[in-house]
Amino acid sequence: GPSGDELMTLQPAPVLNWSNPERRTVAGGMFLWTLEGRPQVAMCAYPTEEKQFDIEFQSLAQGSLTTRLNGEIVWTPQAAGVELRPLASAPAPASTIPSRLQQMRRLSREFSAKLVPNRGPEKPLRLLASPIYRYPETTAADQYVDGAMFAFVQGTDPEVLLIIEAVEHEKGALSWRYALARMSMVPMQVKHRDEWVWQTDWAIQDRSTTYFVDKNRPLDKTLAESSDE
Repeated sequence: GPSGDELMTLQPAPVLNWSNPERRTVAGGMFLWTLEGRPQVAMCAYPTEEKQFDIEFQSLAQGSLTTRLNGEIVWTPQAAGVELRPLASAPAPASTIPSRLQQMRRLSREFSAKLVPNRGPEKPLRLLASPIYRYPETTAADQYVDGAMFAFVQGTDPEVLLIIEAVEHEKGALSWRYALARMSMVPMQVKHRDEWVWQTDWAIQDRSTTYFVDKNRPLDKTLAESSDE
């Protein structure tokens, strides 16, 4: 961002505790870094069979990031992690916080998602009914009016993240927009109503890509700090 190195805020508790029996992952946690209320980095940590941790990162930011783990730079995505798109068909955001939550839940149900591995059957994903993160109430400086992040899961393991935001335009009119992000190596497809709006290939693994899994970390080195550039 133009303001230089801004340190993000790690939400104090996991936004989701999950398991994935299909992949034999008994437990995992998803953590979220925010900047002025908005989600910027999603991170899942889960144990592997070698008694180590895999740490899965996904950028939700509008620009590049640097992530350090105990001082060591582990992940430096160079591009924006998400693309915010208008939800043109949606009714205007309501004036109250509870009504907007009802609207966001209704809008989230217009989406459907599935994993589409090259071999084997497609795997439809389940939308969790409640958002895993709700933006805090706004201040005058905020770039949003309201927002929430939803998860499509396998078991309870997040595979696709859906951000829905209410924003204000110059003329004071409010509208909804959305963004999608992967939390899986596997190719996936997302549909909005009857239209395919997003699909991914197998994830390329690189410390500069917006999605990256840092594999086989020792158990004593788990949590990272993140800043945007």
